[in-house]
Amino acid sequence: MRALSYLIIAVVPALIIIGLFWLTSAIHFSFIVEIIIWVVGWVAATIAATFLFLLLVGNRHQK
Repeated sequence: MRALSYLIIAVVPALIIIGLFWLTSAIHFSFIVEIIIWVVGWVAATIAATFLFLLLVGNRHQK
């Protein structure tokens, strides 16, 4: 069970970043817009990973 949750922590940010890469390559934005999208995406991926990690650590302490 714990391995699955760690896998989710690894996969979710990767999916966000892959999605961004696909989005920016499929639709050609201006250079500045692409940079903004990438920065927002990396921040979102980092927040998602941190949130999931804290959620897991919190769940483990409750048991």
